Amino acid sequence: MAPTAIRERRRKLRYRNLLVRQMVQMKNKISMLLMEAGVSYNKQKLHKAGYFRELVATNFDIIEGLGSLLRVCRETVARLQRTESALVRSLERDSLLMDRVERLMTIPAVGPITALTWGLEVGDVQRFSSIKKAISYCGLCGAEKSSGSTVQRTPFSKQRNKHLQTTLIEAAKIAPRYSSQLAMLLLGPVRHRSAKAQIHLTVIRARAALVSPRTALVNAARGLTKSYGERLRKCGTGQMNREITEGLSPELRDALDPLWREIESLNERIAEYDRRIEQIAKEVYPEVALLKQVKGVGTLIALT
Repeated sequence: MAPTAIRERRRKLRYRNLLVRQMVQMKNKISMLLMEAGVSYNKQKLHKAGYFRELVATNFDIIEGLGSLLRVCRETVARLQRTESALVRSLERDSLLMDRVERLMTIPAVGPITALTWGLEVGDVQRFSSIKKAISYCGLCGAEKSSGSTVQRTPFSKQRNKHLQTTLIEAAKIAPRYSSQLAMLLLGPVRHRSAKAQIHLTVIRARAALVSPRTALVNAARGLTKSYGERLRKCGTGQMNREITEGLSPELRDALDPLWREIESLNERIAEYDRRIEQIAKEVYPEVALLKQVKGVGTLIALT
């Protein structure tokens, strides 16, 4: 648990989030009232004090009752803004937080709200024994749902500090506006593969498209043989052919013969792709030879 001093300041920062939500609600209410009355306005300038006063005073579509409601809403927004600004200033000037906030704000695109949120919600970073635990606390990792051999990950975990997660996500969205380096990294042009690399990747994917039905046919052949009370000899999928059916009964061999012919045909076409992939790796991608020195890494994995 965080020290009492940190908890008190954290409560104040979270109260600031409430003020911001109420401020947004009142701004939306002003826009809705104007739209209901059919009043045209500049939405970029609507919540600026000068433009708002001029709009209410000079637009003939705004009747007296509507004008008074709009003024009440505007006064509420102004009051909330003053309160929110005072809260943030008091936290920025707090002797307990000042040094840490200043250090955090040296990071590109990190402003006072992000720095205060990190400092107060995380507290002492030494309490996290690993980066993974810190990421989990921030809610920046996906939750895992598993059933049998199926594992799925949701976009974000619900077991997190929601205040910290929201602030970090919003900060990431607007960071390119305040940092040219991040803008170049996140908003720069997408680098596409060359036509040659795309063709090579297509070869790998075409091979995978043949491997899937071959695996399904081999599993079907083994299952049908077992259901008949017999078994096939153990061998790799690539060595599956009609020769391993010699120990089976004649009637079972005859029933599975079309299935074995299809498996042999797929094996031949996959072998053709394997030879082509080996040639591509040798002639175009010399780094594949280095990757293959790693135990368990073959040509297909290295090239992919």
